[in-house]
Amino acid sequence: MKKVLRIIAGFLIFLLIFFLAGEAVCRVFVLSNDTFPVDFIEDPFLPYRYKPGSRTVSLHGIPININSLGLRDKECDQRKGEKAYRILVLGDSSTLGYGIRIEETFSERIEEILIRTDTASYEIINAGVSGYNTRDELNYLVHYGLDLHPDMVIMGLMTNDFTVRSLELDIKNGIGIGSGSNLRLSPAVKKILRRSKLYVFLAWARVEIRHRYKKRDFTKAEKTSDLGELWTSYSKVVDRLVSVCADNKMPLFIIAIPSREEVLRGEYDKQEFIEKMRLKARDRYVFIDMLPVFSNSRGPNNADNLYVKRDSCQPAPKGHKLIAEEIILNTEFQRYIRRV
Repeated sequence: MKKVLRIIAGFLIFLLIFFLAGEAVCRVFVLSNDTFPVDFIEDPFLPYRYKPGSRTVSLHGIPININSLGLRDKECDQRKGEKAYRILVLGDSSTLGYGIRIEETFSERIEEILIRTDTASYEIINAGVSGYNTRDELNYLVHYGLDLHPDMVIMGLMTNDFTVRSLELDIKNGIGIGSGSNLRLSPAVKKILRRSKLYVFLAWARVEIRHRYKKRDFTKAEKTSDLGELWTSYSKVVDRLVSVCADNKMPLFIIAIPSREEVLRGEYDKQEFIEKMRLKARDRYVFIDMLPVFSNSRGPNNADNLYVKRDSCQPAPKGHKLIAEEIILNTEFQRYIRRV
């Protein structure tokens, strides 16, 4: 019996040393991607919202402050300044600024440039939420965004937004757990684990291995489930978004943001959808495609300078800077700004 206990004790000590060593290696060499450890709250119109007033720090030391409106932005009054021109920015994690500081996001850069170069008063509100798609962003605008009285709406768009299905999360103690998750850990355990760089690295590696060695032909899979039907459904969401903006006299700008792989490949995963969005724009909204800009600014062998480390969907500060500059230089954007 004592021998068995010694074996068990030795094995537990080995596991402890292994995990401590692994954690140390991951922290020294920054092997994991960053995290966004913000508490979620349930919402009647959206998959979730960020808990107002939350303050935390990401795994890589990025401060994350959620204001009283439940947005990752500086504090702002729901009432607009008397002579202010307010721009509401919708989007997912690429708009939110996942993995970078809030002042490095394209929404903050736009506000900084406008304030520096113009005598008018501008307020840019970053309403990006990680995991949202176009349908969620429309619902946010209808139920919350209009109460902020924006004069213009900018929406960041990635190809994973071409869906009409929202995330389904079971929210407990501020943690969102996917309905299809294989690992049903308690919220308390998950809060501890998401502070571990080894845990985050192993989760990232698992996804990468599945992506590389169990490749699926997503295009073919989508076509078999009727890609045309998907576009029809998604197009209705865009039509509704355009209608809401038009009814409230808010010009709409849609910014297509590519992933690292799309930049390297030179085309989007759903290139046909991007083309449809471009054609659909006409005089209904302004469509800005960032793929050519990112492609011209990438490194000679990769696009690592444009994206945060180990996350191909999150633009780095340089990527956000390019987005801000492209919006600012857009002739239609300038036309609306000159009216202020």
